[in-house]
Amino acid sequence: MLNIIALILIAYIIGNIQIAFLIGRLYGKDLRKTGSKNAGASNVFKSIGKLQGVIVTIVDTAIGFMIVYLARDYSLLGIYLVGLAIVSGHNWPFVLRFKGGQGLAITAGLVIASITLLTGLDKMIAILFMLNFIIMRYLLILPYRK
Repeated sequence: MLNIIALILIAYIIGNIQIAFLIGRLYGKDLRKTGSKNAGASNVFKSIGKLQGVIVTIVDTAIGFMIVYLARDYSLLGIYLVGLAIVSGHNWPFVLRFKGGQGLAITAGLVIASITLLTGLDKMIAILFMLNFIIMRYLLILPYRK
């Protein structure tokens, strides 16, 4: 079992992995200079495409979900601190000079995992909740934003 301080540091470092930025580079775009100038899933969706935006959302949500499950043996405060560390790492990554994403998908993963841990709900319900989040965000809400 990892020490909680080590897990918080690991969470911040994992949060520094910017999937949106990597996908943007794969397609030859620096997301910090195009679209909303944000290295997040929303900018991937707008600047590169829907499929890539959904992929970034799923991976970021899964990262948030995973980190809560790594911290599940600690107290509720420990889980919150690990969650805060991963969102901070995503929003302010040192590898991108502290300009990252908005942390919405990572936070959704944290919330989904917290709900399943606190209520004991089945993981299938968490997966359905994540799919609902993706559908609501990318198919219903974002197309109408300017």
